[in-house]
Amino acid sequence: MQPDYSAIGKRVQERRTAKKMSQAELATRISVTSPHISNIERGKTKVSLPTLIEIARALGTTLDELVCDNLPEAKEIFLGDFSDTLRSCSIQELRILSDVTKVLLQSMRDREREEKKQVYTKQGDSE
Repeated sequence: MQPDYSAIGKRVQERRTAKKMSQAELATRISVTSPHISNIERGKTKVSLPTLIEIARALGTTLDELVCDNLPEAKEIFLGDFSDTLRSCSIQELRILSDVTKVLLQSMRDREREEKKQVYTKQGDSE
């Protein structure tokens, strides 16, 4: 199984922008070039484990936060974490979380379908 370098890059970018850090600043902190950070974030390069560890350190996150969903066991890990969180909730909190989760999931799926439709439309326009 190959890692999903695009997904890893997207998470790197999300954490970097959340820290209000530029690509140049991250590159300087881990001693690589800005174009290399750009390529990592766009999934255009196979980022090495040592570089990924340095990125995680520079962004104040963990390696598993950047790569976890690339593991076959990831779904079970996330389900376990979510289940642990839910156990501490009251009935009212569970009801609210259930409603919010359903709406959020539907919105995410709708957005994904819309994005796929736009990609197909752009591909059709370029032909």
